[in-house]
Amino acid sequence: MNSSTPPKDDVSTFDDDARRDESGRQRDQAAERRDSASDQRDLASERRDSAAVQRDLVSAQRDRLADRRDRAGDQRDLAAEERDRAAEQFEDSVGDEISTTTLRKLHHVRAVAATDRSGSADDRRHSAGERTSTAEDRSVASTDRSAGDSERRDAAADRTAALSDRDSSAAYREEANLDELTGAYRRGPGFLELEREMARAFRALEALSVAFVDVDHLKQVNDTLGHAAGDRLLQHVASALKSRLRSYDPVVRYGGDEFICVMPGLTAEAATERLATINSVLRTMSQSGSMSLGVAELQPGDSAHAIVGRADESLYRARGAKR
Repeated sequence: MNSSTPPKDDVSTFDDDARRDESGRQRDQAAERRDSASDQRDLASERRDSAAVQRDLVSAQRDRLADRRDRAGDQRDLAAEERDRAAEQFEDSVGDEISTTTLRKLHHVRAVAATDRSGSADDRRHSAGERTSTAEDRSVASTDRSAGDSERRDAAADRTAALSDRDSSAAYREEANLDELTGAYRRGPGFLELEREMARAFRALEALSVAFVDVDHLKQVNDTLGHAAGDRLLQHVASALKSRLRSYDPVVRYGGDEFICVMPGLTAEAATERLATINSVLRTMSQSGSMSLGVAELQPGDSAHAIVGRADESLYRARGAKR
């Protein structure tokens, strides 16, 4: 068995994998653009809120100034009324005998009262202007807050869409990683999983074993019962491996009727025993099947291809012994 020969199904599905990866990249890019738009909308919302706060402060200052002007107007009106009353009382007290000097004083008092009333009218006009500006500021502040709320809603919608894009991207990438027929890892992604587990085992100084599995009699099933029956046999074996190995033991379809099982933390002996148990179960199930296997244990300086190659050689020896 030549482990370096690329399996036909890997070649035939290369374009599909590339398309899925490209779709995943495009969705990731769309998610990043949406996140960036959300950040910009949030900044715009903060600026609008800040502007609304500033306008509210200005409005409060204008209100206070208008109140002061109104009070000043009231005081001027009171002063004018007092001057007028004083002038009237003085006129009543002197009767018809008013000297020129007294008349001048009366005219002066009445002129000051008129000035007070004019100043009061000016204060009230300014106060009305301040209150109009205050109302306009509050209206703009309300508009800014409404726009800020709208920006936040749009930002939330963008983030939701970005999350959906990332979920879709993850689904596309996961689909690209898995073999369509068996649900096991494809060869390329499977080797990446193997390399990660090997790096972890080297760091932790733990055992790791790799099994090279060959489904028995697949060609015979294909020739006698048809390829649909052969596909069902492959699915049956793959399902048994995935369900009876641990959830963190990657199962990889190497190609055709061959699988790789990565078993971190297990010696070659323990891995062989576990796979032998699965093989026994396979033979007794309603859709019977069996597999031949070879196991290699991780050695210092191993590469992924080196340990898989030793497992393949172990399988070849085991088959030779069977014959």
